[in-house]
Amino acid sequence: MKRLFAGLGAAWTAVLLTASPAAAYDYICDDEPPVHVTTPGGTEVTFNNFLSAPVSYRHVLHKAVVFGYAEAAEGGGTDVTIVIFLPREHGGKVGIRSESQRFEVSTSTVGQWGDATVIHLHIPIE
Repeated sequence: MKRLFAGLGAAWTAVLLTASPAAAYDYICDDEPPVHVTTPGGTEVTFNNFLSAPVSYRHVLHKAVVFGYAEAAEGGGTDVTIVIFLPREHGGKVGIRSESQRFEVSTSTVGQWGDATVIHLHIPIE
């Protein structure tokens, strides 16, 4: 009988240890809508936008409307504006990170469901 309980205890411990990391991944859901902008000089630049929310909202993350545009910056370079409209589905917040790996620029902020979040970045190319 002791062996049975010991075996069950070991099996339960193994289940808990292997399920715990997976449970952490189930809490956050991501969507990655890219934005392509053209600088005033004609260079195409892609910005990756990472949207993070609790997994219970994953069905609405893909409904976000994301667009951007580029303008010549005073003093050189290009100012990029990215606008993210999050659908009015729930209360709460959405983590947002926008980045261009090519120019190694990024910024992070928190958006609200039902609102537009505006992100400004600067890249050193015209």
